[in-house]
Amino acid sequence: MQRRIPPDYHLHTRYCGHAAGSVDGMVQAAIRKGMTEIGFAEHFPYPPEFRIDVPDCVVPSGMWDGYLAEVREAGVRYRDRIRIRLGAEIDYLPGHESYTAAGLAKHAYDVVFGSVHLLDGIVIDYDADYLEARIDALGGTAGLWRRYWDTLEALIRSRLCDVIAHLDLPKKLGLGFPGSVDWERVADILDRIREHNLTIELNTGGVDRAVMHEPYPDDRILRMAFEKGIDVVIGSDAHHPGQIARHFEDALQRLESIGWRYLSVFQGRKKSCLPISHLR
Repeated sequence: MQRRIPPDYHLHTRYCGHAAGSVDGMVQAAIRKGMTEIGFAEHFPYPPEFRIDVPDCVVPSGMWDGYLAEVREAGVRYRDRIRIRLGAEIDYLPGHESYTAAGLAKHAYDVVFGSVHLLDGIVIDYDADYLEARIDALGGTAGLWRRYWDTLEALIRSRLCDVIAHLDLPKKLGLGFPGSVDWERVADILDRIREHNLTIELNTGGVDRAVMHEPYPDDRILRMAFEKGIDVVIGSDAHHPGQIARHFEDALQRLESIGWRYLSVFQGRKKSCLPISHLR
């Protein structure tokens, strides 16, 4: 018997400028899949003075309220068919923590994903040619990984988010993974995640988008996280209705083989556990 699909809280829409689905289109696609719970985690706006050289990375600040209203309206309209959680995906921007905290405090969210897509304004997961032209400014491949872990640790300590998204994101474009990874540093990062009671995301988008065609994070990091007692949630990082819950059955099997028996679920930024056995 095929098991039910667990919640997918990591959905994007055309509000961010680089996704194709509407809120309604994403909801209807999830219903067709037989899902009972989803969540939107749109890219939170940058501060007004913040500038990077890549367009359409986040929702423009003037459109954020529209995104929130549309998700809330969908939650009411489809309440008899599916639960819809309201979320956000923040970029950790050193020096702008108060902006992010104040922005999040204005509205009630169910779950906030935290990400590091930028180092010194350089987008580390955008395009191989783009990054190759800028990587020396980050100290080369080794320097990029070092800076990434440092920034990720700052995100963890900031208490701005509930879930650490795509934990080993720099591998999307290769970047010497796993040879350039400091595994002692990874263990330290995982200790900080556990210390702050955060959840990690098994992001299945990497199967389709990363050079290595595997989820974020890889199995070694997943095993380390499990051994440290860290909670996990599965997210598709869908940017199109057809990507919702992509590769979720493989992800469940991967987690079960490591030892996980529960997934995290969220409401009102409070975490609870969903036994994987309840999906059968």
